Amino acid sequence: MVIRLLPAALLVALVVQAAEKPPLPSAAVPQRLVSTDAAATEILQLLGTADRLVAVDASSELAAGRELPRLGYHRALSAEGLIALAPDLVIGSEHMGPPHVLNSLARAEVPVLQLESPEDLSTLITNIEAIADVTGSQGGAALADRLRRRQLQLEDRALRGQKAAFLLRAEGGKLRLAGSGTAGAGFLVLLGADNVAEHANYRSVTPEALLALSPDLLVLADTEGLGSDAFIEQFPVLRFSPAVREGRLFAVDASALVAGISVAAVAEAGRIQQAARTPLAQQVN
Repeated sequence: MVIRLLPAALLVALVVQAAEKPPLPSAAVPQRLVSTDAAATEILQLLGTADRLVAVDASSELAAGRELPRLGYHRALSAEGLIALAPDLVIGSEHMGPPHVLNSLARAEVPVLQLESPEDLSTLITNIEAIADVTGSQGGAALADRLRRRQLQLEDRALRGQKAAFLLRAEGGKLRLAGSGTAGAGFLVLLGADNVAEHANYRSVTPEALLALSPDLLVLADTEGLGSDAFIEQFPVLRFSPAVREGRLFAVDASALVAGISVAAVAEAGRIQQAARTPLAQQVN
């Protein structure tokens, strides 16, 4: 895993290993922050530095009542729009771009911190520490320690031996099954369950193919927010799956995984672990 801190004219060259602390982009602590990544925005808010944000990307969730300019999709940013905000620091993932935008920011001497999209809790903790360090926040260590304790709790309650499927129900109702290298697969790792998918990335899957995989646990991330009941109404054949018969179909907040494993996703994993261990009779009562 790498963290890239790309200040001024060093945009192309500087790569910092995760074990190292990235240097501050300037002698002063950055006051005007731009986040082009939902996970970074969440971290900044948890660190108490959200008041320094001057703009965020389209996927970022802000506290109730907070409004900021939206930059659009993080892979299709506008250099002119970013530079016009006069940021002291732009924070995003390794996916932010396109490349010519990053080059323009370098020529304009706008510092950029690029972080790896977290597919696991360790990467998330590393990103928290990097953002805390570069923004001068004092809350990074406490937040990282809290997540390490959560990690131990998740490991203690791991759903070992459970075959699980993570489904993304996107716009249009099509089902996509999470394979390796996805936030969905990372979420199943948090649960301690075994992923039934043997492919990489997300792939379209039919209800019949999913039924044949016979998962003990179904995790549904629905971008339209319809929930598990509407899901079964749309795909009634899945009533015959072990997961649905045993009451182990769980909806997860899709926004918690839009930029990889987030702090909110860790909380969701704990909730689902507890529910999955609750007998069906108690769930009904």
